[in-house]
Amino acid sequence: MEKVNNNTITPYRMAAIVKTASEISDRMVNGKYLYSPSWEECCVILNLVREAIHKCKEIKEDSHVSAYDNMEKDHKTGV
Repeated sequence: MEKVNNNTITPYRMAAIVKTASEISDRMVNGKYLYSPSWEECCVILNLVREAIHKCKEIKEDSHVSAYDNMEKDHKTGV
């Protein structure tokens, strides 16, 4: 598991994070969407989730950079 800087996560937020992880685990292994998944199938699920999170992060970072670039451009042109 990746090390997280716990100084920035409040106890309330950490409890919500743990509850979310519990919900994901419960849905993954209790057969609601996939009956009796194997270890390998669980790893595939987690890798797909990880990729989706990384893509969302990239989109947010790209949109932040574009907004910043637009502000800089407006500032230089005097708008």
